[in-house]
Formats: sequence, structure tokens, C-alpha cells
Amino acid sequence: MGLQVEAFHLAMAERALASPLAMTALSTHDTKRGEDVRARISVLSQLPDEWADLVSEVFRAFPPPAEDAGYFLLQVIVGVWPERDDPADDLRSRLHDYAEKALREAAVHTTWTDQDADFESATHGWIDTLLDSGGALLTPFVRRVAPAGRDNSLIAKATQLLSPGVPDVYQGTEVWEDSLVDPDNRRFVDYEPLRSGAVARSGHPKFTLVREALRIRRAHPAAMAAGAHVPLPVQGPAAADVVAFIRLVEGGAAVGMIARRRTAVVGAGEFVGTEVLLPEGTWAVRPDGSSISGRVDVGNLLDGSPVVLIVLEDD
Repeated sequence: MGLQVEAFHLAMAERALASPLAMTALSTHDTKRGEDVRARISVLSQLPDEWADLVSEVFRAFPPPAEDAGYFLLQVIVGVWPERDDPADDLRSRLHDYAEKALREAAVHTTWTDQDADFESATHGWIDTLLDSGGALLTPFVRRVAPAGRDNSLIAKATQLLSPGVPDVYQGTEVWEDSLVDPDNRRFVDYEPLRSGAVARSGHPKFTLVREALRIRRAHPAAMAAGAHVPLPVQGPAAADVVAFIRLVEGGAAVGMIARRRTAVVGAGEFVGTEVLLPEGTWAVRPDGSSISGRVDVGNLLDGSPVVLIVLEDD
């Protein structure tokens, strides 16, 4: 999350008062970079020195036609670069389409109405060179940031689904997706791997989170439609890296979430000793179903996931 925790809570509290039924979206038909791509790219801000080193190494080995364009496109390439396998042919064509649109719309080196064919050709050649020869630099870095990117994605999705507003889960974003821009983000959703069992839908972490959050919304319509956003007290050494809130309705708490921030640089173990103070009552942790109450150690609670949803059992 780009905001400080206090600023986030203030913004959500104001939203609950001013526009509780406004739409919230992480992806749309016009998304320039899909929500999971952005979630991975956002990790770069947590690792500025490592990112700067990668940029220097890439530019030294593969000089781009312009550093500003290369810097921007390198972020996108890191955002979609496969964690395990070599880049597929479809990624090559998608990156070329993305680069052409992005560079022309930026209108710095080329435009839709005044195209610089030499610059565009050089940029496409640079992308091809990275795809063909840049794996030794890019793949280790992507393996470093990808897990934190997935954590960021889960935290963002939980925040979207439980914060004030009416969420739009755009097609395919209930599982991992790597869309860039139209027509890329208007591709048909490929559900076949989920149907065939290659990725068990019921066990997919993002799908599981979305399913549970939507079930909570259905079971608590008043809290979701008109509930206030109330931060939960957090104390301890890692308190500034915890996002915890409930949605309060008719004087009683109903649902909420607890999450970690800066997932690339602050591990779950560093939250041991940091506590969230829950409102009175017993709370069910979703989706695992365990019960918590009183002061809860964040390190233990979020040992296996960067975010949990909570529901009051005895309201």
C-alpha cells in the first residue's frame, strides 16, 4: 500500500461517509497494467537499492534506445516476466503491442500522429534482446520479488472487497492474471487449467480469498453497504506495518481484516510481539475457521498468509 496506514484509514473513513456505494476496482477493460502486474511492480519501491542495481546492470548489458522509455518498459517487463519458465512467444507479441501503445501515448519519443519509426524499431529490438538474452539478469530478480507481489495482490484484493464501496471483480481477476492493455486485457479468461485440475480452483489462494470475502459481503449486507470504517488498535515493534480495521454497523462490529505491509522486506516472523486489539467478542478467522479474541499476536496470526478476514461470531 502506498499510503501510510493512518492516511489509508482516514481516506476509507471519509469514503464510508461520502460515497459508500461508489464502485471500487483494481482492474477494468481499460487497465493499462493488470492488478497482479501492478502488485509485483509495487514491490520495487520496497527494494530501491536492488532495483537500482538491476536497472544499471540491464542498461549496461543491453542499452535501451532512450533511458526514460527503457526504465518504464523494464518495470513492465519485470511485472510480467515468468518466475520459472522462459518467456513464451505470446508474451513477446504482447510486450511489443504494449510498448507501441504506451510510447505513442506518452508522446515523448513518438506519437500516434507523428511516429518515429527508427525509435520504435530500436525499442522493439531492445525488447527482443531482453527476451532472448536477458534471463540471466531478470529471472533471479523476478524470483526475488514475485512472492511479495502475490502477497501484495492478496492484500489489495481483500482491501477492495471489504473497504467502503461496491467492488467490481473484473473477469479473470479472481485468480492470478497478467494483463497489460487492450486488447490484452480483453482476452477471454482461460479457465481450462482450473477445470482440468492443473491448478485446483478450490485451493487457489486468490480465488479462495475472493470467494470468502464475497460470502462475507452476502452475509453482512448492512456492514458492507453502510458500515463505518474503524481502525483497530495495533501495538508493538511492527505496528506501522499492520493494516487492521472493522466495518461497524448499528453499534456493533461485524467484519474486518488484518494484513501485513511491506511484504518484501518485513517477514511474518518480525511481527511476533506486535498485537492487534480486537473488539469484545469471539472472531472467526476466514477462511481457516479458527477463533480469536482479545489481543492477537500478528506474527502468529499471519504466519501463513499476508492477510486474513475476520467475522464476529457472537454479535
